[in-house]
Amino acid sequence: MQMTNYLCLIIILLVFAIELFQEQICFLIILNGTAIDINPLYNPYVTKECISPEAGIKYADRSINQEYQVNESDALYKIFIKHGWSWGGNWTNKKDYQHFEKNID
Repeated sequence: MQMTNYLCLIIILLVFAIELFQEQICFLIILNGTAIDINPLYNPYVTKECISPEAGIKYADRSINQEYQVNESDALYKIFIKHGWSWGGNWTNKKDYQHFEKNID
C-alpha cells in the first residue's frame, strides 16, 4: 500500500472517531470516489437561493473569519489539498464549504 493510501486511511479513521465524539462530521462514499463533509453548521452549503443548514446563515459570509470554519489558510484544507482532494469552497457556481472530495481510480 502506498503512503498516500495510508494517509487517506488515517484521515478516514480520524473522521469516524471525531464523528463518534462530536457528531459534527458526516462521512459518505460516492459512486466514483470519496467525500467528507466537515462541520456543516460552520461550513454551510451556499447558493444564490439557499444556505444549508439554515442555522449556518451567520457562517456563510466568509469575509468574517470565525472559529471552526474551513478556509484556504486552514491546516485541514492544506492537508486535504496536498493529498489530492478538492474543496467545495473553490467551486464557482455554489460554495460547499464543508465538502472535500477525491476521485478514486
